[in-house]
Amino acid sequence: MRTQRKSSQCHEDYGISYGVKESIKILGISRVVIFLLQFLSTLLLPEFPTDAFKNDFNINDNCFLSKTIFQLLKGYSRWDGQHFMNIAKNGYKWESTLAFQPLYPTIVSLFSRLVPFVSEDAGILLVGVIFSNICFIMTGILLHYIISHIFLINSYTRKIAIIIFAYNPSSIFFSSIYTESLYSFLTFFGIYYLYMEQQLYKSVIGTSIIFSLALLTRTNGILNIGYIGYKLLSLWMSEKVTTRRFAGLLVLSFVILTLPLRIYEYLVQKNFCFQEPSSIMVSPSNDGKYIYPGDLKNLSWCPVTGYYVPSLLLPSFYSVIQKKYWDVGLFSYWQFKKIPNFLMAGPTILYTFYASKFVIMKTLNIKSYSTIILPIRSLLPFSIHSSFLALMAIFIYNVEVSTRILFSSNPFIPMSLAILFSTTYKQRWNNFPFDLVWNENLINLYFCYNLFLFAIGTIGHCIWLPYV
Repeated sequence: MRTQRKSSQCHEDYGISYGVKESIKILGISRVVIFLLQFLSTLLLPEFPTDAFKNDFNINDNCFLSKTIFQLLKGYSRWDGQHFMNIAKNGYKWESTLAFQPLYPTIVSLFSRLVPFVSEDAGILLVGVIFSNICFIMTGILLHYIISHIFLINSYTRKIAIIIFAYNPSSIFFSSIYTESLYSFLTFFGIYYLYMEQQLYKSVIGTSIIFSLALLTRTNGILNIGYIGYKLLSLWMSEKVTTRRFAGLLVLSFVILTLPLRIYEYLVQKNFCFQEPSSIMVSPSNDGKYIYPGDLKNLSWCPVTGYYVPSLLLPSFYSVIQKKYWDVGLFSYWQFKKIPNFLMAGPTILYTFYASKFVIMKTLNIKSYSTIILPIRSLLPFSIHSSFLALMAIFIYNVEVSTRILFSSNPFIPMSLAILFSTTYKQRWNNFPFDLVWNENLINLYFCYNLFLFAIGTIGHCIWLPYV
């Protein structure tokens, strides 16, 4: 009996090990495809004219390696990538750069100093691309483990989920000088640790630390507190923790999660608000649109008290800068010229609402309300999180970034879409929220849409078309 159990365990471990290798292969091939698309598009197609911010790169004509790096990888440095490369090289020199969180450019800056024989700009580009792709592969591995260990989904459905994630419509951003890969890695890692760590204090504190790093990568990481709250609430409803302990741990997790952001906010206020105006820095294409530290007349978010004033959630400067430079605000994006952006993002947003509806309705149909959020394998927190982000895309932030935000913020879309594709999974778990068959043609159509944007979006982004 013991021998049989040991043999079964070995077989299971082998299956998981083989599955990981298969997932890595799928993820790796997708990165090769992305590289070829970006390289060929920059080599063969002209750049689209744009007034977007661009760095004056020091390629160093005498350095063959630097020129080669830029020739091979320049498609990865478009749009926000220009800002991140500028921050990695120069730090936060003017107001608009504060829209970008510090963790990603800081890591890239530190490791780029270790790259010999190339210019500083080439080193930043090389390190940024390598780092983003490593984070992407690690995120895919975490998705594999979340599916296998937490939701216990079979290998066929898991493989489909990995393929959907690898070839998602915003895949170019997961390889570029963008925060998507690092943010998704930290978020998926936090989710996995939260579910798998059995000791409550270690689970809550460890996850809070991981999520705090995600928050230093992207501001929407503040929503990750919901996953910790979900676990604590489920334990409280099952009477495994007291009300006092539930409230105490939730407050502690919030403090830990936001503490690094408060430190960053303090440093920003110190550098921008509490010093003498800096001398005007000479910058390429500087036409007076840059607002530098100490220019209190134009830094409207600086506290009038003259000393640091912490915010409760996001830094005081963030919403001001997003509105000022990117026109982010309630209904601000509802313009006729933006209709193509809504149409492009529409299928992913509609699918998010569709999938979330089944999860939420299935949950609400449970007659015993004390068991609504107890099952650890429930997709409820993921569906709520994704639905909220989708609603924000429609009403507040720039809708064209919604696909990359939705795919990088949690594993809901790859998992739910894979289950819709899979018929074998329904045989294992008939009560799954997607047991109602979705129209097969719509599923195939949405999958084709993802593949279309995977290719066309990558090409367009790399030649400066507004696929951001």
